[in-house]
Amino acid sequence: MVLPWVLAALAVAALCKAENVSEIAVWALIQANKDNQTALQTISAPAWVSAAEFRGTMAILQTCVLALFACVYTALHLNVPPKTDFLSTLATKTKWVIMALLAPEVVLYMAADQLVQALRLKKELKRLQENSNHVDKNVSSQVS
Repeated sequence: MVLPWVLAALAVAALCKAENVSEIAVWALIQANKDNQTALQTISAPAWVSAAEFRGTMAILQTCVLALFACVYTALHLNVPPKTDFLSTLATKTKWVIMALLAPEVVLYMAADQLVQALRLKKELKRLQENSNHVDKNVSSQVS
């Protein structure tokens, strides 16, 4: 069962607050507490765990940031750029990904603003179409 090992690893991480604890002592604590199901409730975990034989805090943070970056990168749908090279397009998208990670409300505001502008443009185009004598109103009303 995996749960006792997870609890034991958390207990060891909590017990190893000092930086000079050797790996042998860490694994000895894991073996001693592998069946301790109450370790999670009785021992407080440290804020930072260095990477020894198990995943450290930095490894977990790097994985999370990389996963967030990849998800935001694929979810962003920027405007179609003019013909540019690959590196400038990548730089623009990377800038927007970083902005979306640090200030997602800015990206949301920009998207909402573009939606409002598009709806306003659609309304203006419909008004111009109705006032025009050169547009077949039956054909273009089927499009919208």
